[in-house]
Amino acid sequence: MRTIRTSKKRKAFLDAIEAGGSIQRACQAAGIARSAAYAWRDDDAGFASDWNDAVEQGTDQLEDAARQRALNGSDLLIIFLLRARRPHLYCPPRPTTAIISLSPEDAAALAQARRIREMSSEEIQQEIDAIDERRRFAEAARAEIAAIPTIKGNGRGH
Repeated sequence: MRTIRTSKKRKAFLDAIEAGGSIQRACQAAGIARSAAYAWRDDDAGFASDWNDAVEQGTDQLEDAARQRALNGSDLLIIFLLRARRPHLYCPPRPTTAIISLSPEDAAALAQARRIREMSSEEIQQEIDAIDERRRFAEAARAEIAAIPTIKGNGRGH
């Protein structure tokens, strides 16, 4: 069985990434398969850490190259760099969507609130008057019920 995890292959791989190359390019430079590189990273925490550091250094180099090209007249690269560095200033706001689950009672209350919000002042006053009328009717019904004499027992000998 051939050993692929040598210091020479490790250096070639990490140097290629550090130079801004892709994982595929780094694998070619080291003479290893992509699957072997990922397995190596999974098995060796030190290699994984060095890989991450190399990616960061390579990204820094790519940023420097992009910045230089942007300053030499590429408006598109300037836009990308500004959006990456200060997204709160240069990126358009992203629409957000919330998915919520409401109980039937809460959904009805929300629909009622929306309906009321869209009502005119006159419609709101009519609604209040209708509620007052129902309240007066309920109070009158309670008074009538209270006036009915209570019958003791239920006629079954209890």
